[in-house]
Amino acid sequence: MKTSYYIGVHTGQNYSPQDYTEKAGNLLHIVLDVLTSEERMAAIVRGTAESVHTEAEVSLEQYEAGNWQPGEGGWELVLKAVIDLEGPGKLQLDKGKLSSMLRSHEANEWGQSLKIEKKAVPKEPREDP
Repeated sequence: MKTSYYIGVHTGQNYSPQDYTEKAGNLLHIVLDVLTSEERMAAIVRGTAESVHTEAEVSLEQYEAGNWQPGEGGWELVLKAVIDLEGPGKLQLDKGKLSSMLRSHEANEWGQSLKIEKKAVPKEPREDP
């Protein structure tokens, strides 16, 4: 059975396009290091995942002043990913453990300011023949 989740990782900091390549690479490294580790995934996933597939992208997203930090607004670095878990039954992704692993990762330069969101991706409706 396939279970899919969307995760978003928000840095909560303003970045210029000149900083994008370095900072985006670091954020992607942190997330993929956690999601590609069998040991870490075993701790995050409730149930037995037979396979894991992840697609991720990092972008700068504009925010308006006052949304989460004072000032004039700016550009926040955000990673968005879809994680597909295959297993014998429905698998659950533990957001608390995932958040803890991302925030405590040795390469995390954002510390506790990382904001992690998780949502189940609805299954596509089956088409009757």
